Amino acid sequence: MEYRDYYKTLGVPRTASQAEIKKAFRKLAREHHPDRNAGDKAAEQRFKDINEANAVLADAEKRHLAALERAFDRAATRLSEYAEKQFDAQIRASREKAAERLSRELEKGIEQFARQAEQDVASRISDLARQTADRLQRRITDAARTGEAQHDVAADRVRQLSERLEEAIAAAEDRLAVIETDFARAGRPGSD
Repeated sequence: MEYRDYYKTLGVPRTASQAEIKKAFRKLAREHHPDRNAGDKAAEQRFKDINEANAVLADAEKRHLAALERAFDRAATRLSEYAEKQFDAQIRASREKAAERLSRELEKGIEQFARQAEQDVASRISDLARQTADRLQRRITDAARTGEAQHDVAADRVRQLSERLEEAIAAAEDRLAVIETDFARAGRPGSD
């Protein structure tokens, strides 16, 4: 139930006497009476509010109940404000805790990601180093095979040349021996 300030409706202070309440009521009732304001719905509603205020404030028991209602309304408002502040404080604290927790989880996630990235990079570098070493080993092996093949070709060529040279030397020695023999038969002067 919404609290209505009947004192305000009649325009009197809370300390007003019964005579002051009655005087204010009569003045406002004449001013807002439906007969004086025919067809004016606002004036009609105002007149009803004025009558209700007078009915409550003119009766001591109803006036006391209205005062209690006002006190209850103020207490309820204060309690509501207090509860709202407490709720807001709890929400703020909860949000702060959630933010801290999220921040810790985020930091932990970043650290794990960084460690995983380091491991991935180290693994990738290791793989690349192995691949490069394998490629270099293959090149060295290929070069050695090529070098051996070239060495074998060169050695064969040297052998062939050596064999020809020996044959040429042998042929030259044979020819020299034939020439010496021919000279010896021909009689060289002073060879007796």
